[in-house]
Amino acid sequence: LLNPDNNRSWEINAAVNAPGSTGGCLMFDNYANPNVTGQKDWLLFPRISTAGKSKLRLKLSYAYKFYQGFGGVAPDTFTIGYSSQCGGTRKPLLRRGGTQLATAGSQSSNYTPAAGDWRILSLNLDSLLVYPEVSVSFENLFGYGNRLFIDDVQIDTANNCPDAPTVSVNDDSLCIGNQ
Repeated sequence: LLNPDNNRSWEINAAVNAPGSTGGCLMFDNYANPNVTGQKDWLLFPRISTAGKSKLRLKLSYAYKFYQGFGGVAPDTFTIGYSSQCGGTRKPLLRRGGTQLATAGSQSSNYTPAAGDWRILSLNLDSLLVYPEVSVSFENLFGYGNRLFIDDVQIDTANNCPDAPTVSVNDDSLCIGNQ
């Protein structure tokens, strides 16, 4: 966990689960504390050795409702990134923000997902296999919007997500949603 401002950050919400899951989920409360708008926090996963691997996949469930309180633009942004160096710069693989992040429309009050609000995100990260080790990260850009929930995170070197879209790694990394 990297929380440079020592304020709100990723936490476990034991009361919320994606359908079929138990044990709680990850949550970032973008709804609380407007004094940290623009702050970034990261959840950093352990390095993965890619030696001898032929597949690298990421799969997760997430839920988010767009917050309408900012003239139609809520800058909460979720980024999946990676680092190919121990403690090195994190580079984006996928970025979604505002309405592109929303799985269940919008509302202007604190959000807790219903079962039908969850979406599954699968990424083929085979392009990262060129590095001896990689570390995946989740970044939240706090925009004083709404709560983001993530569950069922799987990062593996097996083919558990065969229909996952391929992500290319270069200077024009795949970015969906707000930058």
